[in-house]
Amino acid sequence: MQARSCHPYSARTVAPPVAEGTESLVLWMTGLSRRQAWPLTILVLAVIGLADYVTGPDFWFGPIYLLAICLPAWALGRSAAFFAGFTSSALSYSLNNWADFPHSELATIWNLSMRLVAVLIVVVLVTAFRRSFDREWQRSRHDPLTGALTRQAFDERTLQVAHPAGSWALLAYIDLDGFKRINDRYGHAAGDEVLRSFAATALAGLDPRAAFARIGGDEFLLFVPVGDRDGGFHAAQLWYDRLNQSQVCAPFACQCSMGALVLDAAGMTIDDVKRADRLMYAAKGASGPRLRIAERDGATPDAPIEASNRLRGFRLEIESGPIAPIQAQSAA
Repeated sequence: MQARSCHPYSARTVAPPVAEGTESLVLWMTGLSRRQAWPLTILVLAVIGLADYVTGPDFWFGPIYLLAICLPAWALGRSAAFFAGFTSSALSYSLNNWADFPHSELATIWNLSMRLVAVLIVVVLVTAFRRSFDREWQRSRHDPLTGALTRQAFDERTLQVAHPAGSWALLAYIDLDGFKRINDRYGHAAGDEVLRSFAATALAGLDPRAAFARIGGDEFLLFVPVGDRDGGFHAAQLWYDRLNQSQVCAPFACQCSMGALVLDAAGMTIDDVKRADRLMYAAKGASGPRLRIAERDGATPDAPIEASNRLRGFRLEIESGPIAPIQAQSAA
């Protein structure tokens, strides 16, 4: 497959046209549902069988039948692939009237058996490759420690898809407060437990349309579709409360700071992620965990949002002015 860099916006290695075509074919077959793959498998078998019948016994279609075996092996699994393989062998036999086997009975049985063995080998190899493909696909899109999405997968789910116009969403940049202190005092195993616990809380209540990603260290991104603009401000408060409350009784208490941007998802770009990052740093600048919320045009919610009673002592700030132009920001 085409070699790709780990960052979705970095330059990509140019692959030969054949490699590009192979990758496109694999991704196309991977995207087939069972309701699509079954009729397609039957259609391919019918077309190959018809071509075999029209051309007669003088033309051998053995390798072509492999296509009708590999397709279900990849898209449907072993059972469907064995069905296609045995059907292919039966078609080849019936359409050519034993023309492929002009030998003794023992030799004919042997040759037929070898064809079935070839079908078995192809099915086992293709299905094994599919399992490996799925495993590596998941590894490349999920953080192995927390199970959250990677940055590349987050971008594919949010920035690289066409959202309907007027579809409001919450984009939040989240950073754990005091995480380094936990690592230094209790060790990295404790830090890993904090990350797992925090991510598990976020993933447990995540809508299928939403996305949650670990983008490095103790920083996370959250994307949540909402019904309207005010719903975005409300969702930011709910998520902030929920993520912080979940850590109160944890073995290693660790709160979070959040920069939340309410926006029309149809126009979301990488610059909005940077804006949410700047909001998070603005919230993190004061003592104690904070939440800072803004709309892309700088608007504020119609009604003030109060912090949860269970989080007394934590300040909540609403960004009251337009977001300043994005400038280069040094790493914290």
